[in-house]
Amino acid sequence: MLDLKTFRQEWSSDQKRLREMLKTGVELDQAFDLFFSQHAVLHSQKMSNQIDWSYADEIFSEVEDDQYRIIPDNGDHSLMWILWHISRIEDVTMNVLIAGGSQIFM
Repeated sequence: MLDLKTFRQEWSSDQKRLREMLKTGVELDQAFDLFFSQHAVLHSQKMSNQIDWSYADEIFSEVEDDQYRIIPDNGDHSLMWILWHISRIEDVTMNVLIAGGSQIFM
């Protein structure tokens, strides 16, 4: 497990480096590798099968099943609703707009 403070510092540094790589168009292969490695840690380790540690697993490790359905006071949506809609956005963006395929979730 990584220290979350260290992870966030490294993440920020990598994001800055990725922006520079994409802006200049140099080292695009390395930019893609960096993008995919950052993308992988935002998903469960079970999903990517490519990483030893997942930020997503870390932040959700202590969330109980019933807590996903709670709508906080002064909140509009539950955590489950938010995660579902993030998944839908990624599905459309990656599978339809980028890959030119079809959605996984309908």
